[in-house]
Amino acid sequence: MNFIFHDLIGKYLEVYIDDVAIKSDNFDEHLQQTFQRMRTYKLKMNPLKCAFGVSARNFLGFLAHHKGIEVDANKAKAILEAKPLANKKELQNFLGKVNFLRRFIANLAKKTLAFSPLVKIKSDYEFKWETCHQEAFDLLKKYLANPPVLMPPMARKPLKLYISASDLSIGCLLAQENTMGHEQAIYYLSRRLNDAETRYNSVEKMCLALYFAAIKLRHYMLPAKVYVVAQTDVIKFMLSKPILRGRQGKWILALIQYCYKYVPQKAIKGQALADFLAEHPFSSVVLDLYEVNVVENEPWKLMFDGSKIDEGVGAGVVLIAPNKQMHQFAYQLEAQHIQSCNQAKYEALIIGLELAIKFKIRSLQVFGDSQLVIKQVLGEFKCVSGVLGEYLTEVKWLISFFDHVTFTHRYRLENKEANEMAQAASGLKKPKGAQERVIQIKRRSFSALRDKCRNFLPILTLDVIEEDWRFPLIKYLSNPSEKSDRQIRYQALNYVIMGEDLFRKAHNGLTLLCIGKLDQMKAMAEAHEEICGAHQAGDKMRWLINMYGYFWPSIKKDCIMYAKGC
Repeated sequence: MNFIFHDLIGKYLEVYIDDVAIKSDNFDEHLQQTFQRMRTYKLKMNPLKCAFGVSARNFLGFLAHHKGIEVDANKAKAILEAKPLANKKELQNFLGKVNFLRRFIANLAKKTLAFSPLVKIKSDYEFKWETCHQEAFDLLKKYLANPPVLMPPMARKPLKLYISASDLSIGCLLAQENTMGHEQAIYYLSRRLNDAETRYNSVEKMCLALYFAAIKLRHYMLPAKVYVVAQTDVIKFMLSKPILRGRQGKWILALIQYCYKYVPQKAIKGQALADFLAEHPFSSVVLDLYEVNVVENEPWKLMFDGSKIDEGVGAGVVLIAPNKQMHQFAYQLEAQHIQSCNQAKYEALIIGLELAIKFKIRSLQVFGDSQLVIKQVLGEFKCVSGVLGEYLTEVKWLISFFDHVTFTHRYRLENKEANEMAQAASGLKKPKGAQERVIQIKRRSFSALRDKCRNFLPILTLDVIEEDWRFPLIKYLSNPSEKSDRQIRYQALNYVIMGEDLFRKAHNGLTLLCIGKLDQMKAMAEAHEEICGAHQAGDKMRWLINMYGYFWPSIKKDCIMYAKGC
């Protein structure tokens, strides 16, 4: 059938296996062309199943008319008149009827979630119809009493895909603007998450929802441009990965054939979005700072300020993404570590740079209202204070983590966002509108002057002794043609020599510098007592050392033993 009507499909004719529907304002001409094509290929029809010149028709179990596609009254009636279910067979029969109308029901997976335990019960167990099952039963009836009218997609017009994810289910809505300029639903889609998928983080569940929609609605989205509407930019999240691997690599490879563009949820207004949000309540999604490598052409902006009064010391930091999304941070500092307001401002600057490193930001514009701090960092002012000199050393070390950083002095009125956070943290005064919003103030119990990472480890060379664990790997990688142990050859697949250093290939595609025994003890001492507060646990020590780019084979065992011996 597709071969016979290949040039007419999508214009005024649709083919569904052995059923043909002609949708046209110029009925006589298009019907004549269709009959001529049928005669050419000797295609015959059953007159008892044909209808001509009708404005509405029950087609494939649904009511099709000029406004769109509706649920057939007989199909809905079978569900609306159903009585409370008495056994498993009746439940399966009921869910089969509901499943036939799944494209009309928003978030069907969540609506039928209460029935899952009853479907899975064995024959020797008693079938108990409880209050939660009756509520879900009534909710489905209420929804199908007034089901939505869906529209078929129109060619050469962009589509909108709304996606959401909850703890136990994912859902999406494919919509498009009709000829009147109003958004109208095309297809509702949802499914329950299996046990492993429930342990995905919030962003991964959103990515799974996008992948699920792409697989199920491929014939709708492949020929059109699709705007993805969600809480967070899942497309950027997946493309920011340095290498394609695991489930996210599978999702990315499946999505490269589509034309997707992310649109923030706040930028969309319409009844389709309102209905979708009403049926898919979900909590806010927070991107894991250590999972996303941000890829941006424009630099991020960092505003900082510090406040010191008799009652306390506060630091305020504001990070602004290229898409104008603002992240505000307020920290309450220990008063005994801070002796002046300039120290508080340096503390705020160091906290802001550390946060930018955690966000994996490569290009940064720094703004502050302290002329002394900005000019000292730029080298225009000489630093004569010993304490401020240590802060300056720490700042210059943190700057080395970025590809491009600029520092600009601005007036206090232009730096009011960071100033508000600093004053709120120090207790000086509440910012305007504090009654209408919640300001989270974190407590920082250590000073930025702790000897963290500026002297963390010296640059190592390959001048290692034979007892060093790196020696056989270096020897093999330097000359792979020499005869060596099979285990060493296998282990060497995970290592590489760059310059004069040995590096371990990490699971995220990055490389970790391999260090010897003396440096291992120094690294554990720094991680346990100096980097992020005193007396870290063994697993946290291992994570910190890896995060700063260092590795040795027994790192986890050594860190646990070191922490126990503290």
